[in-house]
Amino acid sequence: MTYLSLLGLVGTAALTACGEESGSGAAGADVPVAGVTWLPVSVTIDGKSYDAPPNSEARVVFEPGSDPAGGGKSGGTWGCNDNGMDVKIKGSTLEVTDRISTLMGCGEPLEVFERKFGAAIDGKHQVRLSDDGKTLTLTKAEGNGDRIVLSSEPRKPLVGPKWKVTGFTVTDGPKRKSREVKAAGEAFLRFTEDGGVSGNLGCNSFRAKATTAKDGTVTFGEIASTRRACMGQAGETEKLMREVLAGKAQYELGQKELSLTAGDGPSGPVLNATAE
Repeated sequence: MTYLSLLGLVGTAALTACGEESGSGAAGADVPVAGVTWLPVSVTIDGKSYDAPPNSEARVVFEPGSDPAGGGKSGGTWGCNDNGMDVKIKGSTLEVTDRISTLMGCGEPLEVFERKFGAAIDGKHQVRLSDDGKTLTLTKAEGNGDRIVLSSEPRKPLVGPKWKVTGFTVTDGPKRKSREVKAAGEAFLRFTEDGGVSGNLGCNSFRAKATTAKDGTVTFGEIASTRRACMGQAGETEKLMREVLAGKAQYELGQKELSLTAGDGPSGPVLNATAE
């Protein structure tokens, strides 16, 4: 599935293709730029630098892969239009091809930055990642030093955000086959500074103590909740949430993602949530 099809925008997109062949790239492992949401900081074209407009929603993701119709798994917005594109990463070389974009008028200053960024992003680039992994610089492999500077989006902290439960990974049978279960209802969690957690289990509201440790675990206390009868998928959501919140769980944070693995290891359910 393409980036723009996820947004439901393929039907209104216009194609932009750079038409270059893939290069061999530098020796060694691929530069780890995939799986990160990158925020445009500036773009330099013909020696002139343009800063990303303040308070813009500009962001880019690079996911290697392509789609015959153009607009692969990678994309983002750097003005007011949504873009999809194919990306190849090899060593320290990143190539963008077959970019497609919606065609809304943005107005200045968004339109100027969007036009300059779009001109710079197409084609082959030499990739440089800062030592802390927070700053990414893409320099055009051919040209006069045209480049793009991006910064990584900071991870959401565990405490504070509303974590909307999107689903669970559960195991079935002696072979422990994984399956995905979509969450139902208004299931969410919110961890608080005073060592608590509250939210909704799918149909019942709840609260409990939640003690985090440096080893990446959180220990939940006894759950206090309302007592509505929960049927169907909402009932299954509540059952799985209670399993995950029973005692100690391992937690992992992405940029906007949270996973909680029940304390009984690989056989236990995994709760998946995103920050709102």
